[in-house]
Amino acid sequence: MLKRTNTLEVQHKNENSEKTNSNEWGILMSLNSKYPHISLTEDVILIGRESKEKKYQINNSKISSTHCKIMNDQQGSIYIIDVSRNGVFVNKKKVPISIPARIQNGDEITFAELSSPTEENSDSITYIFRSNQNQKMNENENEKMNENENQKMNENENQKMNENQNEKMNENQNQKMNENQNSNQRVSRKTNLNTFLENQENDEFSMKRMREAKSNSQEENHLQNTNQKPQSIEKQKSIQMDEVIMENIICPICRDLIYKCVTLIPCMHNFCGACYSQWMLRSNLCPSCRVAVSEIQRNHSINSIVDDFLTKHPEKRRDAKDLKELDELNKIMDDTIKLQQQKKKDEEMKKSTQKTPSFTNSAFSRQSRPFRRRNNVFSSSSTSELSDSSDSESESSEDYDVCRECRVPRAQDGFQCDPKNPNHYVCSICYNPFPKRPDQNFSIQCENCRKYFCDGYWGCSALAGKGFLKKISDFEMKEIPQTSFNSNPHEKFLFEDYLTKNSIDFTQLYKTMLEKLDKSEYTAIEMPKFHAFRSNSLICKNCFIPFLNELLYGYRVKIDDQFPKRDNCWYGRNCRTQTHKLSHCQRYNHICEQTHRK
Repeated sequence: MLKRTNTLEVQHKNENSEKTNSNEWGILMSLNSKYPHISLTEDVILIGRESKEKKYQINNSKISSTHCKIMNDQQGSIYIIDVSRNGVFVNKKKVPISIPARIQNGDEITFAELSSPTEENSDSITYIFRSNQNQKMNENENEKMNENENQKMNENENQKMNENQNEKMNENQNQKMNENQNSNQRVSRKTNLNTFLENQENDEFSMKRMREAKSNSQEENHLQNTNQKPQSIEKQKSIQMDEVIMENIICPICRDLIYKCVTLIPCMHNFCGACYSQWMLRSNLCPSCRVAVSEIQRNHSINSIVDDFLTKHPEKRRDAKDLKELDELNKIMDDTIKLQQQKKKDEEMKKSTQKTPSFTNSAFSRQSRPFRRRNNVFSSSSTSELSDSSDSESESSEDYDVCRECRVPRAQDGFQCDPKNPNHYVCSICYNPFPKRPDQNFSIQCENCRKYFCDGYWGCSALAGKGFLKKISDFEMKEIPQTSFNSNPHEKFLFEDYLTKNSIDFTQLYKTMLEKLDKSEYTAIEMPKFHAFRSNSLICKNCFIPFLNELLYGYRVKIDDQFPKRDNCWYGRNCRTQTHKLSHCQRYNHICEQTHRK
C-alpha cells in the first residue's frame, strides 16, 4: 500500500503507459513533468482515491474516493461528471455536481482546486484533454486528397509542355519590341524624377496637417464626453424616479393613471373614483385584498402628485371624452363616506325607482333567507334558523351571498336569480358567487378537481382567473416541465437527447400525444388518473401539469425500445430515491411499475 501524501500518484494497469493503444480514444496530458499521462480506452472511466475498483487511482488527501467519471457515448461527444466534495474545474470553471458536462479537445481539467503547475506549487492536479477520435477520419480524407492531387499533376504537366512551345515563339517577338521601348524610356526618366520629388514634398506637408487635425478632434471629443457624463446620470435618475412614481399612481382596476383618487379604509388601497363606484354595485370588499371596507375617503395628495406627473409627461394624459365618462360614473362626491350611510342612500334610491326589488323585504333579508356554503355552492332553506348575530355581521355578509344577477337581469338572455330560493356557485379564484342555472351550458367546472370558476360565465374579476380553465388542446407548451418523469433528472436528460437527435419539436410532440389520447391508446396503468380524458376536456392550470406528466410517461413507455436497457428498479415510477441520487437514476430504469412492497 502507498502512503497517503499530498503528492500525485497515478497507477495505470498497462505497464507501458506512454505507448498509445489501438482502442485509445483520448489522452489526459499532465501539465506537471513528474506525473505520466492518462490514456482513455474504455467508454466509462472512474477516477478516485485508493480504491481497487477504480481504473485510475490518485492518492491525494484532496481527492474523494470516487472523484469523477469520464464517459464516451461513441457518437463524438465526451462528458465528465463531478461526484466529489472539492470539485472538478474545466477551463477554470467549476462543473455542477452530478450533472454531465461536455468536454472538447484542448480543454484544461483541474481536480480538487484551481492552481497552475509551477515550481512552487507542485501539488497541482491539472490535465489537458486531447481527443483521438477524428484521426482515422482525417487519414482517409488525406488519401483521397492525394489521389486527386496526382491526377491534377499529370494534367498540369501536359499543359506545361504545350505552353513552353508557345512561349519560345513569343520570346523572339518580345525582344524586338523591348529594344524599341528602351530607347523611348531613357528620355522620359529625367522628367519622372522631377515630378516624384515634388509630389513627395507635398505628401509630407499634408501628413503634418492631418496629424494636427486628429489631435484637435480628440481633445474636443474628450471635453464633450466629460460634460455629457453628469447630464446622462441625471437623466437616468429622473427616468427611474418617474417609473417608481408611475407604479404607485396606477389604478389596479383600469390599469391607468388614477383620476380623482379614492382611498379605502382600513386597507388604504387607492382607486379611481369612477372605477370603485362601479365596484360598489357588486361588492363591499376591497378589489385588491378582499377586506371589508368600512370607510371611503378622497385622497387629494395623490391627485396633486398625478397632476405634477402629467405636466412632465403630457402624452400620458387621457382624452377629454374618457374624462367626461369617468365624471358621469363617479358617484363619490363627499370627502368621507361611511359604508352604512351609503347603504341607506342606495336603498332609498331603489325604493323610489322600483326597478329592482329592495334588499330589505322578506325575499332578500338575511333573517328570512339564510345561506349555507357546501362544496362551493350557496343554497337557502326556509326551515333553517339563524343564530343571534349583530347587525354589522349581517350587513357585511349580505353582499357576499348575493350575486349581480340577483339584482339586475343578465343582458344576454334576461336570466335573473330566484329571489326566494337563489342557488350560487363560488369561484375558486376571486371567491365571488355566480348563479347556479338549471340550463347550464357554460364551461365553469374542472373535470379533475371538480372546482368552479366564473371566467367561463361572465369573466373573472381577478387577473389570475382569466384563462385559468380551458380545454386541454388550448394549452400551449414549449418545453418539458421540471416535474416530468417523477422529477427524475436522468430520464429527462435522456428524453431531451432523444428529441434533439430526431429533430422533434416539443409543440409538435404535444399534438401527436393528444392525437393518441383521442384514439385511447394509453391504458389505465400508464395514465391512472387521466386515461379517460380527451383533448376537448376542461381542465384548470393546477391540474394541467400532473396531466402532462402522465401523458409524457405514457408516450415514453411506447418508445422504450429506443433507449438503453437497464435493470428495473423495484419501486419503479414511485421510487423516492430517483429525485435526489443521480447514480441510482443512471443505474436503474424507472419507466416501469412498482414490483416490491405494493
